[in-house]
Order: sequence, then C-alpha cells, then structure tokens
Amino acid sequence: MDGTTFADNVVYDEDGQIASPIDEFNAPYGAALCGEDGNALFPRSQIAGTWNQDHAYASCSRVESAADILGELIVLPFEPMPSCATTRTVVSALRLGLGEEDFVFVALPGEVNTTIADLVRAGSPLPYGQTVVLGYAQGHVGYLLTVEDWLAKGYEPSINVWGPLEGERIAEQALEVARLAVTDEREDGEVGGSDRYVPRELDDS
Repeated sequence: MDGTTFADNVVYDEDGQIASPIDEFNAPYGAALCGEDGNALFPRSQIAGTWNQDHAYASCSRVESAADILGELIVLPFEPMPSCATTRTVVSALRLGLGEEDFVFVALPGEVNTTIADLVRAGSPLPYGQTVVLGYAQGHVGYLLTVEDWLAKGYEPSINVWGPLEGERIAEQALEVARLAVTDEREDGEVGGSDRYVPRELDDS
C-alpha cells in the first residue's frame, strides 16, 4: 500500500467471488467511515481511485488526511498517525482441563460477529463445542468482520480502520496462539511477535 496508486475497482470476479488481491483499501494508515453510501466525507481523504464507485471502499476516509482536516477545523493537534504495519494488538488463548474434555478459550480484541467466531471454532485445535471465543479482550479494534461482511457495507465497517482483512488476520493469529495453548509443552506465545508502536507524548497544554 502506498496511498496513491489507483484501485482497479474489481471487487468481485466473474463467479461473484471476492477478487484477489484486494487493492482497493490503499490506506497505509488505515481508513474510517467505510461502508456508507456515497463518497468520503472529506474529498481530500478519499482513497485513490474509488471516487463514485459503488462499493464499500468509496466512502472510506484515510485517517491521516481526515485527522489533518479535523485538526484544522476544531484546532486540535493530532499526533502523527502510525502506519498499519507498525500498529499492534493482542490475542490470547487459554486451555482449561486435563484430558479429553479440555476447553480452549480464544480471546480477540474487538466485537466478534458470528462468522468470525465460526471461523475460529472451525480452525481450533479442539472440537467446535470445546472452543470458546471471547470478544472485547485486551483491547478494542472495532468490529471483527470477515471480508464478505465488511464488503456488505453498513455501520460495522465504518469504525474498522484496518480494512476488510482485519478480522480474518486477527482470527488467524489467535488460532496460532490457540495451537500453542493445547500442546503438552510450556510455550512462549510471544515468539514471532513484535514490539508495539509507542506514540509520542502529546502536549495538551
């Protein structure tokens, strides 16, 4: 993502499946207010190439541009936006039990919808009925949606700033941790993780 290359606006392929790769969400710092009807609230914040298109990306406002505009309107300095690639969130998993009746609790940092919960249970190392999916855990990144749900527009994608792949990406990482939770070894879930982005202190005087 470079923030300037125009999208090809091919969202679905000939069979009605989601086209890959997804290049319409060209917002390196994230975008908000996606999924509404019409174009971006602030034209200057529009994702390149999505103007007047009939898909969920057209209303997205790139957060760094929207913050600049709002900062001028309400005279409020916003700190520089971190790129999506540098931001972090937390997932965790816990196994309870000592045998065949073990349960694994998978904690996700947002509001989990049914399709994401089903995705986690289907990929769980334990049976579907022994996998408990928890939301609003250790942070909040908005609604956790599948790509299909994100593209369906509506309120939920409007506060989901990491785009249509956010929910499935977080679910995949949570499943990696869940697999560690059910081994017989004491595993280090932080292996392969990254230092979180620490924003600079804000002078609000």
